[in-house]
Amino acid sequence: MNRNRKIIERAGRSVISGLLITGLVLGNSGMIQAVEKVEKQETVYVTANAGGDVEDIVVSDWLKNSGINGEVQDSSQLKDIENVKGNEKFEQKGEDLTWKAGEDDIYYQGDTDKDLPVGLEITYKLDGKDISAEELKGKSGDVTMKVQYYNYAKVKRRVNGEITDLYVPFIMLTGMILPNDVFSEVEISKGRVINEGSNNLVLGYGMPGLKESLDLDEDDLNKKLTDSFEIKAKVTNFALKNTFTYASADFLAELDVDEDDLNDTFDDLDDKVGDLEKAADKLADGTGSLSDGMNTLKTQFKKYQKGEKSIHKGISQLSKGEKTMQNGIKTYVGGVNGFAKGTKAYVNGTDKIVKGNKQLYKSVKDMPDQYSEFSQGIKAYTSGVDQLADEKNTKQLTDGAESLANGVNALNENLQSLESSYENYTVLIAAMKQQTAQMTDPVQKATMNAYIDKLEELVKGQKSGVSAAVTATGQKSDLQKGAKALSAGVSKYVASVQAVSEKSSALRSGDTKMMEGMKQLVAGVKQLKEGGEKLTANDKKILQGAKKIIGAGSKIKKGNKKVLKGVNVLKKGSNQFNQATNQLGGGIGKLAKGSGQLEKGMDKFRDSGIHKIRDMFDDDILPMKERFLAIRDIAEEYNNYSGIKKGMDGTVKFIIETEEIGDDED
Repeated sequence: MNRNRKIIERAGRSVISGLLITGLVLGNSGMIQAVEKVEKQETVYVTANAGGDVEDIVVSDWLKNSGINGEVQDSSQLKDIENVKGNEKFEQKGEDLTWKAGEDDIYYQGDTDKDLPVGLEITYKLDGKDISAEELKGKSGDVTMKVQYYNYAKVKRRVNGEITDLYVPFIMLTGMILPNDVFSEVEISKGRVINEGSNNLVLGYGMPGLKESLDLDEDDLNKKLTDSFEIKAKVTNFALKNTFTYASADFLAELDVDEDDLNDTFDDLDDKVGDLEKAADKLADGTGSLSDGMNTLKTQFKKYQKGEKSIHKGISQLSKGEKTMQNGIKTYVGGVNGFAKGTKAYVNGTDKIVKGNKQLYKSVKDMPDQYSEFSQGIKAYTSGVDQLADEKNTKQLTDGAESLANGVNALNENLQSLESSYENYTVLIAAMKQQTAQMTDPVQKATMNAYIDKLEELVKGQKSGVSAAVTATGQKSDLQKGAKALSAGVSKYVASVQAVSEKSSALRSGDTKMMEGMKQLVAGVKQLKEGGEKLTANDKKILQGAKKIIGAGSKIKKGNKKVLKGVNVLKKGSNQFNQATNQLGGGIGKLAKGSGQLEKGMDKFRDSGIHKIRDMFDDDILPMKERFLAIRDIAEEYNNYSGIKKGMDGTVKFIIETEEIGDDED
């Protein structure tokens, strides 16, 4: 009986520790439910050394509700079976047991040397160096304890058309009590640390074999579905009480997951991912076309700017030349007037007048031919300006700028439509959360919540990318401002060209008058020369000619003023036109840059976002569904360790207790 007393004491501590771990980590306090038939609940108590090596195994079985029949048929592989809570007898034939239960439940236990389906190993480090449990006793420093779980229960199942190895889905929980006077700054990699004043209650967990059964890659949930955890702490005079580890597959077996509902959920999710892929492809194609069009516009406009700069430079040179010509005309007209006024005096000096007339005629006779070249330049220039101001050309330019602005607005509206489509994800995630909320086991909830978190994070990143694209094409964006600046610049350009064109006729009229005045001047000088030669006979004609010269000089001055006014208007319009062209070029550059960035952003959104969702769904989520259902079935089938009567419901859990380190009182 002494052996039984120790077992019962150990069982009591294990039950308390197991309940504590289960309550805090799993949150499942209703693991035992009332039934209307005999049920076998089996608890396997394992004692191990401080490193986790098994030393003894005792199995305790509870035949629950056995009193409803009076006699219970059971099956067990245990040795040295004894009733630990009553006087009921049993008959044994091989592994078959018949209990005379009467009206009571049966509680019995026995020994076995059968291999365990699970195990653990605890290793220790002091200040970063490996150390044994015995050597660690009484030491101080930075301690790391690693609890490694093992799963030896492997079965074969057909999953996704292939025979594969799957593990019984055990969850293993380890509880430790770490006194504050020995342990401080306690941290755990997977689990919880609860300080209740004098002690740290440490609860760690692991799911050995589950990530292999689910076939998860390194970047998936296997970082959470670990088969080990570490505890780090600063210690003084190291000592450690017994640790208790609870292992069971019941948590997954109890999940109420309907296979048809699960299939419907996955089909709906597949449809939603497909719709999202199509929308992303269309949007990416549209932004690519926009970017190509803007780059073409940018290239062609640079050529246009180059021609406009040449015109602007020519007008500036014309303005400078006109000022020089104006000064010359003033001097010339003044001289002619003086000459005309002095004609009377020249009449008295015939030889001097004749010579002077010859020289004057020589200086002015080629002026019409010389001015003709300049006049041809004015005609060519005004013709070019009129062509620029042609209604057809200006309309094409203004229509193109307006179409571009409308295209940006249309793109923004499409992006807003895409942004609103994310409500589908909200519905999907809400459905997954609702399904998860119905799960009874928190570890499974944690697994599903991790999928939900990953999906929410991915949707959030892509939604942020679409929102950024909406902002980039919004009313206050550089793209919109650039489109408006382009439209305004084109309008300003058209107005400037038309204004310059309106002045072209005045410039041509001044040019004609200038040419006529020069011809009149030459004719007058010629007459003056001829009159000088016949001065004595033609004094009156000379005087009349002088008057004509004075009149012609006035006409030249008036014509020159008109030319000057036209050139000034042309120069002002050219400056405005040049400024508007530069602004338009800057706006087109911003539009081209913005459309390029938008295209890259949409390609990244489609390739790194939407296609990533599709790959994850096809490669990870769909295959995992069949694996999950197969693992659930395996969990339901694993209902005993030492044997059970066919047709009897059963559950089994394992409690592993490691020996103390540093306590020699016993």
